[in-house]
Amino acid sequence: MSTKLPPLTIVPASAGAGKTYWIQETLTQWVLENKIAPDRIAAVTFTEAAADELRLRIRKSIMQQDDLDIDQVLKLDQAYISTLHAFGMRIIEEYCFEGGWSPQPRKLSEDEEKVLIRQALSATDQADIIISNLRRYGYKWDFTAGSAEDQLRSQLERMLSRHRLIGREGVAPELTRELVQVIRKTYGRTRSAATLEGNLKKAVAALLKAFPESLVDLYLDNATFTKQVAKDYRA
Repeated sequence: MSTKLPPLTIVPASAGAGKTYWIQETLTQWVLENKIAPDRIAAVTFTEAAADELRLRIRKSIMQQDDLDIDQVLKLDQAYISTLHAFGMRIIEEYCFEGGWSPQPRKLSEDEEKVLIRQALSATDQADIIISNLRRYGYKWDFTAGSAEDQLRSQLERMLSRHRLIGREGVAPELTRELVQVIRKTYGRTRSAATLEGNLKKAVAALLKAFPESLVDLYLDNATFTKQVAKDYRA
């Protein structure tokens, strides 16, 4: 198998623009060109329905080829095509003994998360300065939101949820370096706010020049896109 694949490809696109179709066509082409084995594919989607649809599309594209290789179709069932949570669960299940984890992992319930947060707060002194004077930091009793302590824990839970969405630097340094290069090539170094603003304005001007008419007109017949725009830009 050839490994001459791009280390990172960024495809910025709005809802309904055809991201799933692009992924399907790209992965199918890589399989047919022997750039990647079907069972080596790793594709992550937001929903299980989207993952099932993507796997089905790739399988259908492969089966429509004149020189059909049934082994490729069968190997596709071993591909990592799933939601982000299902992907992580499969990794844990397959390598549980090497990592010293339980072979039957499960997602924590909300009550279990709250218990763990309480235990963490009681075992550390890092939050003492806030806990010792909650009123000073804007926490006060509110019958609609619970006690000040409950408000603090709720904010910690929201913060933890957001942190889970952020990739840790160093986990995949080769991808991080590639991403930094793309950003610098597109926008220049971002230490100067004026430079960044100028480059962003140039990018907007180039976009408007390339598409003098409204981009929305291109997708007006797409129900998904229209619904997403209404959600994102509702008055």
